[in-house]
Amino acid sequence: MAAMDPIFDGTANAPISCVSEADLTLCDREPIRTPGAIQPHGLLLGLDPEELRITHAGGDVAGLLTAAPQTLLGDSASRLFSPDQMRQLRMLAGGAGPQRAVHAFSMAGHSEANADVIAFRSGAVLVVEIELRREQAPDNPLAAVKGMLRNIQQTETAPSFCQAVVDEVRHLVGFDRVMFYRFLDDGSGAVIAEAAAPDVESFLGLHYPASDIPKQARELYRTNWIRAIPDARYAPAPILSLGDALPAAALDLSQSTLRSVSPIHRQYLANMGVVASMSMSIIMRGRLWGLIACHHREPRYLPYGLREACELFAEMVSSHLEARLAAESFELQKRSAKIHEELLNRLSRESELAAGLVRFRPNLLDLIPAGGVGLWIDGQFTNIGATPDREATEAIVGWLNATVKEGVFQTDCLALLYPPAEHFADVASGLLALSVSKSPRDYVLWFRPELVQTVNWA
Repeated sequence: MAAMDPIFDGTANAPISCVSEADLTLCDREPIRTPGAIQPHGLLLGLDPEELRITHAGGDVAGLLTAAPQTLLGDSASRLFSPDQMRQLRMLAGGAGPQRAVHAFSMAGHSEANADVIAFRSGAVLVVEIELRREQAPDNPLAAVKGMLRNIQQTETAPSFCQAVVDEVRHLVGFDRVMFYRFLDDGSGAVIAEAAAPDVESFLGLHYPASDIPKQARELYRTNWIRAIPDARYAPAPILSLGDALPAAALDLSQSTLRSVSPIHRQYLANMGVVASMSMSIIMRGRLWGLIACHHREPRYLPYGLREACELFAEMVSSHLEARLAAESFELQKRSAKIHEELLNRLSRESELAAGLVRFRPNLLDLIPAGGVGLWIDGQFTNIGATPDREATEAIVGWLNATVKEGVFQTDCLALLYPPAEHFADVASGLLALSVSKSPRDYVLWFRPELVQTVNWA
């Protein structure tokens, strides 16, 4: 059938991965969960959860702790952390440990600037990441998020809601461009809202093929609400490991805030003139629905507290959007139920089935909006609106009886399945067929005309 609301009907593709057809298979094979390296602006330590012995180290160790990575391997974490901090790490190391990254505590780095310590469990390893605070976080990130939520909740339409979301995010983080991507049913996607600086090229309305984000990358977006790359021009910092420890190349960094990203992705960003990026996932019912993507032309080292606020906002946007969709669906169900009841009442007073279903109001077109509806009952054809003629409809019914086993059939491109439909695509590119009898089946047929769209591919 023809597409419904372009904002809410369908799964947006961010322009963030493969750059040529030859690279597509490589993208799907890249070990993005186990890159064996991190972004160099922070420090990663892997700890044995029993003894809190350092089994892995990499990144900006010298800048944060005045030590080389290899000199830390095999030492106790107590060399780096205070007794209170060690107690916190022991708590995090106990049991299964945190499966998602959590803020463990703050500490002073070598430069005396504050640093955030984030921890999560990766198999048998407690992973600890340290990031220096290079930018100032809002005094009260939670209050900022509450204000953002109030503003987006005042919107009345889907487009205004999405626009308010990107406006609020850009106001909070100050990136040059913030976009709302919507994933479509075929895996491709589109930029449906954008907030950008005046001198920044607009991507609003552009579509991206499904191949832009490999399946494994989409799964990471689904399990991680936020992903930041402060400076995509970096050289990956390798993770070193003890000889008896899990090899660095096997350490799962799915929950890492520092995980090194695909070099193809970084080149893709460079091709767009993007230096820093951040993506927040929009997830509904466990499915990746869209992304809020941020681009900046200069490095941006957002502090962990601000990223937490963005993550919370993305979760609340997802929840609010899901509630809106549920409310819209409920209203449609109520409307359909009312029409259904009125149709049944009319049928009880009509001697002719077709007259009760199509010739009066409400009718079958009120029940399911379409260009036209036809009834094929006992070889008789009755229609209202734009439909194929009797001969073409009889052929469609014969094809349905020969090929379709279920009682309900639908397609939004009939000619792909039934080539003769090319001759009447102007009235029947989409078809919803409801069987109302058994062998041979009679049908109620809703038709929708061809929907011509101009798609701008990025």
